[in-house]
Amino acid sequence: MSVEVFYEKSSGIISLNHKGCRINRLTVEAAAEEIVKVAAELIGQNVVVGTAKIGASYGDYSDAPLVWHETYVKKGATTLERVTDYHFTVENNLRRIPVIRATDGYLLKYLPARHRTASGEIVCDFETKEELDDILNDTSFSLEFGLGGTHKAIFGGCKWDSSTLSTRVEELVSQKLPFTAKSVTIS
Repeated sequence: MSVEVFYEKSSGIISLNHKGCRINRLTVEAAAEEIVKVAAELIGQNVVVGTAKIGASYGDYSDAPLVWHETYVKKGATTLERVTDYHFTVENNLRRIPVIRATDGYLLKYLPARHRTASGEIVCDFETKEELDDILNDTSFSLEFGLGGTHKAIFGGCKWDSSTLSTRVEELVSQKLPFTAKSVTIS
């Protein structure tokens, strides 16, 4: 993908067109009563400096922001009703592969992904220990995060990392459940 960043000033436009970009790290965070936050770290193969915009016109993003109540979390086919917030991270761990050439020696040949990692954490408010046990008893499961409309992130082959219980069973409020996944599909 290509990403253009431009700066308009009174004397003209400075355009930086980053070509051959891939996502190195993507983080999505959602919490009750807040908008969903997304951070993406991109690595590009080349940058071209120009004095004009590449696109014909640009405008402000006009869609309403995605808010908490428009998202969901499913474990398998069951929607988790007790989730108060969550976050997940996908790291592609891109490797810059250079090439030796006479001209444009600074250009990367390609950016392959290495040992992709997918992990995250959901926070749930439980009323009983049985509710917690129902979620923690699986050895391998899938998690689906609804991201508004038909968009979703599906984590497969998930396992809970570790979960520390509160000091007393009566204090099962806001339990953090970190997970690691073997695969992820974002659509």
